[in-house]
Amino acid sequence: GLPALAAVGLLALGLARWSPAAGAFGLPTATLGAGLVLLTLGAVAVRLWMVLHPQFYYPDVKVHSLFAWQLVRRGLPAFLAEFTANQFRFSLGLQLENGHWYAFPYPPAFYVLSWPLIRWVGYRPEVAVSVLAAVVNALETFVVFGIARRLRLSTGVATAAAGAHVLLPIFLARLSLAYFPSLVGHTVDALTILFLVAHLDRLQRPRVVLGLGTLLALALLTYTQGLLNFALLLPLFLLLDIAFERTGEARRQQLGLALAGMLGVLLSFAVFYGRYLPTFVQMRKGIPMAEEQIVLDKAEAAARVRPAEEARPAVDDDDPFDGPNFDPWRGLRKAAWRLWVFYGVFGPVVVVGLILLVRSLDGRRRVRLVLVWAATYLLLNLASGGLPGPNLVRYNKDLEIVAPLFCIALGVVGVRLWQLRRWLGVLYACGYGGFGFLRAARYLTERFVLER
Repeated sequence: GLPALAAVGLLALGLARWSPAAGAFGLPTATLGAGLVLLTLGAVAVRLWMVLHPQFYYPDVKVHSLFAWQLVRRGLPAFLAEFTANQFRFSLGLQLENGHWYAFPYPPAFYVLSWPLIRWVGYRPEVAVSVLAAVVNALETFVVFGIARRLRLSTGVATAAAGAHVLLPIFLARLSLAYFPSLVGHTVDALTILFLVAHLDRLQRPRVVLGLGTLLALALLTYTQGLLNFALLLPLFLLLDIAFERTGEARRQQLGLALAGMLGVLLSFAVFYGRYLPTFVQMRKGIPMAEEQIVLDKAEAAARVRPAEEARPAVDDDDPFDGPNFDPWRGLRKAAWRLWVFYGVFGPVVVVGLILLVRSLDGRRRVRLVLVWAATYLLLNLASGGLPGPNLVRYNKDLEIVAPLFCIALGVVGVRLWQLRRWLGVLYACGYGGFGFLRAARYLTERFVLER
């Protein structure tokens, strides 16, 4: 863990001191940069403590490490050629639909990023995938700070938002469940949003269109959830912008945003997602994939040594927010429940912070973007909980896409309390820090194993 901690420290210091990076993240002084480096080191220390604890274990760590090892052992061409078969072999991204198991898109970028840590640094595969997720998620501290600054918020709010990211419960929970690709993918999502916020008034420029389209493609190629996240965020923002901004300059910017979105989708489908189009056709018709035989053979082999019911892949149908009919109220209840589960008493604080944030923003476009960004959380839950189920989006990662925004909302409240009374700000910060650390400890100890 110490080499990784030192590497993150050097990288964070480089980001804070390198003028182009400091400008991109909105760092005005070296002192603020040093503070952000310390926050990033705190974030990576907590995350490495969790994933490298000798008693920590979660089965998906093995799954991700097996995929990373296949890439190192077989090389990229063979790895990609056998990717779908390995999904069935190692149970990655499988979903039961119409009585058959199907491999859902699971982009390989995370495993490609793990490759140097195994090949050159010499980490064991399970250590490499764990460290990569912890480090990338910790570095998102800079991105959260940058988004706040690009929304033209004060350095105090931006710093408080970055501090909230350090112990944000949703990321600590995902880390304890070995959602490693989703954590890395979310960071690319956040970078894409940072680029969008920073260039809202320059979307008509070809370089901006190319940059946004490339970042969007990278986000989609890192984790599948990006498809759903940006399928809501970008079109909804574009539609609102078309409705309210009607000047010639605005129309050119709207065209640029649409072109960037299409470029990102086309690139990601050309590189990876296109191979899954036949899978969705087969799924709708109830035609099994040929690779499903791998799962059936594994179940048959397991049945020879233990009861058949234990050999079947586990399917969790006990979902209180699953129903046979369309029920928006069920989706709204799910949104409120999930906010409480991961934010606890700070859930209402997030809502208050969002209201204060919207009221303080400068510029109609920024207001619309923040409103649409916040609405993605509700819309994702309306889809997963409100639509007849089980449905294809019931496992979406709704809280990750809005995590930087929620950090900013928490920061807005903290700074407002500090301005009212210093002791209120200190009490708030201590309360949130204690809450986050206790959540981290709970998530970790729940994954403890005493024997293997």
